[in-house]
Amino acid sequence: VVSGVYYAEIPSSPAQRAILRLFNGSSSSDSGSSEISTMNFVDVSPEVGKVVLFPSTNLHEVVPPQISVKDKEGGSTKRISLSFNIMMRPLTSALDKIVAAGDVSALHDHIAESDIPEVMDTTVPGGLTPLHHAAELGHVG
Repeated sequence: VVSGVYYAEIPSSPAQRAILRLFNGSSSSDSGSSEISTMNFVDVSPEVGKVVLFPSTNLHEVVPPQISVKDKEGGSTKRISLSFNIMMRPLTSALDKIVAAGDVSALHDHIAESDIPEVMDTTVPGGLTPLHHAAELGHVG
């Protein structure tokens, strides 16, 4: 899973911009502790149109802006950002690809040529079956 943030609008004054802080470590460690104070980090300054991607296991936070009052010059004080997670679903078999495409005719052909229990029990990493893929993509109704 990959996490990310997209910056659509940022305040005109740098002092009013929140900073994305990415820690050099994950949210779980071998010792069971996640001591943020002992980790290294990188601060990412926002820019309009910037997309930042990072492993979802990395600890991260938004550091509040230094000031939160309106810019004396009347500049923008809005911060509009969109955060998201991307999960990749491997389509490893012919059946997975047929189901993901929503090709009902090809699905009928594939089932007719296959051993039914094998088709129904096929899973990919994460335990998903072709039926999961079909439902997730809106091909089951």
